[in-house]
Order: sequence, then C-alpha cells, then structure tokens
Amino acid sequence: MGDRDTKVIGYFAYRSATQIACDGNACLLAGSRSAMRRYLSISDPKNVDEHTIKKTRFGEIMNGMSSEMVNHAIVKAKSQLRTAPAARNPMARG
Repeated sequence: MGDRDTKVIGYFAYRSATQIACDGNACLLAGSRSAMRRYLSISDPKNVDEHTIKKTRFGEIMNGMSSEMVNHAIVKAKSQLRTAPAARNPMARG
C-alpha cells in the first residue's frame, strides 16, 4: 500500500454502515473532527451524538467508491436523473 493510500485526508461521520453524513448526493469530508461536529450540529442537530466521526484515508475512499454499495447508489442516481424530466413534464416519457 503506497503512502497516498495511508495518508489521512479528513474525517467522515456515520450513524450506521448505510447512513453516512452527506449533503445531497455527496458524502462529507471535514478537515478536523471539530469541523465535522459543527457541520452535524447544523445539518442534523437532533442526532449529532449518534454519529461516529472517524479519520479516513485516501485508500479507504477509493475502496469505498468501488464497493457494491456505491455502485448501487450510482445506478439509483442515474435512474432518478432519467425520471426527473417525466416528473416535471407529464407529457415527457422516461
């Protein structure tokens, strides 16, 4: 494993394996544990203490991006993009 894979690049937060702190479709990374807590206190004030905040490394992010869970999220997002015009325009076909 190279140095770039082991270098800490930030902090992420999660409540469970499938509930990662995100803003829209983007998972959040903060520069410090305290910065992540500040974000959570604004975005999810009732559940701040239910989140685990953990250091993350570049290699972990790359492995996560290639995981089946992320692939499922990409398929779902693409599906939403295809159906969005139909939702706005009842005459459009998805």
